[in-house]
Amino acid sequence: MDFKLSEETQIMRDSFRQWVERELQPLAEKENVDPDKGVPAEIITRVRKRSAELGYYSHHMPEEVGGGGFSMLVSHLSKVTLVVIKSRFWRDCFRQNSVAA
Repeated sequence: MDFKLSEETQIMRDSFRQWVERELQPLAEKENVDPDKGVPAEIITRVRKRSAELGYYSHHMPEEVGGGGFSMLVSHLSKVTLVVIKSRFWRDCFRQNSVAA
């Protein structure tokens, strides 16, 4: 059995990771976000809006209903990326049980 990731899966995983590293981490630093004190609502809204534009917010939902249409594997790999970063900030921004932007 071949457990290699498909090229498409690798591209999606890598693009998500690059977005986190290039846009989200600098945003957290610029705004002096202390995730232990909670993430300001306006920042969560900005992150959710941008992630929706890129197809990352609600990534597990089908594209027909406004989601990203990610496979379960890509969805999981995206969550792992956030866990690896070890920041409550990212979990707060992507928490699915909150009101979407």
